[in-house]
Amino acid sequence: MSTTKPATIVKSRLRNFGNGVLEVSNDTVKFYVETGRFRKHRETIRNIPIAEIDSLERQENDLSLAWKENTDVFAVAETSKVLAIHERILAGLKEQQKPAEITVAETQKQPDKTNLLMQETATTIDVANALFSILGHLHGRVDWKLVELGFKQVDEASAKLTSLGTDFAFLDVKPISVAVQQRYPKEVADRTLEALKTLHKHFNTDDSSPTEGADKPRPNKKDWKVLVQAFYVLNDLKIGAVVGDKDSEKETTELMNLLDELTKQPGSRIDMSAVKTSFEKLSLGKEKQKEGFEDIKVMLELQLQELMLVASSAQQTSPTPAKPV
Repeated sequence: MSTTKPATIVKSRLRNFGNGVLEVSNDTVKFYVETGRFRKHRETIRNIPIAEIDSLERQENDLSLAWKENTDVFAVAETSKVLAIHERILAGLKEQQKPAEITVAETQKQPDKTNLLMQETATTIDVANALFSILGHLHGRVDWKLVELGFKQVDEASAKLTSLGTDFAFLDVKPISVAVQQRYPKEVADRTLEALKTLHKHFNTDDSSPTEGADKPRPNKKDWKVLVQAFYVLNDLKIGAVVGDKDSEKETTELMNLLDELTKQPGSRIDMSAVKTSFEKLSLGKEKQKEGFEDIKVMLELQLQELMLVASSAQQTSPTPAKPV
């Protein structure tokens, strides 16, 4: 069963129509225009079920969709989001193409070590991102509504981590909640940093690889560790940019090395030429810096998806152990 994710939304232009908004969800590609004084009214121009898409082509910023004897070309306004939109539609197509019997079987079987590791990795990244967001809201004049929203995300993500089993009930976020309620910025920061260290230490404790012995290339625990570390360092750099830290050379070098290491993973989606361009943006003012950070985040998210696909594929093709006689 696929996980429902928030829709990916970007300004776009539909050929032979005009400007509007392109929205891609798990099962639909929608194009609409916003009208009215406060743009509260939406008029849907295209509503394309992903199941009805026959082909998808990308040329620079243009995405061409063939469906039901129609062909629509969408010119995405933000170059940095083209890849994410393209990959989101591809992921939807792959999901639609899965045989129903396989999908049912996957929902019924108990999580094995490979599935558990994939879930642990994804959830660890979600918790870490949420914790770092709290730290980002504590700089300058604190907007406690944003801090509370950040903690809500932490609470939800950590509850999901705990639901994986008793081995994952190690992260206590209640001290953060208490500090937020008492409006103590330093205490919130200290407790949040403690949680980040605990989370990082736990994920890096187990060196076992539950996916050894397969014929196909597949990620092992080291691959997942590199990815989690890359998210940590990226978030650290973003916090440094918020607080005006000028001495970020060490973190920048570490992130570059981690991204380079990710290129050697099975099915790597990291393009080092694109990485170099993104790093150059980090020194070109706040807007370009924000764009650069977002570019790198998208690359890491795509790499996470690819590792999961590789692991799942290798798991499905693994030979079934012989029964003892």
